Amino acid sequence: MTVTGSTPTGAAHDLVVDADLLAQVVEVSADAIFSEDLDGRILTWNAAAERLYGCAATDMVGRLGWSAIQPA
Repeated sequence: MTVTGSTPTGAAHDLVVDADLLAQVVEVSADAIFSEDLDGRILTWNAAAERLYGCAATDMVGRLGWSAIQPA
């Protein structure tokens, strides 16, 4: 019998739930939080980072990190 589908189970389900919870915590945090890849390109940029640095996430994601950031 073969079971197909896209709903994760067991440990995979726990990882998805943990990732979703972490994403929610980052988004509502009062602290500026962003992530970069190994080349220094910004991957994520939360609402608090938008307020602190005065730059929208749509403008920052994909740019090189620290060289692009100057507090407003």
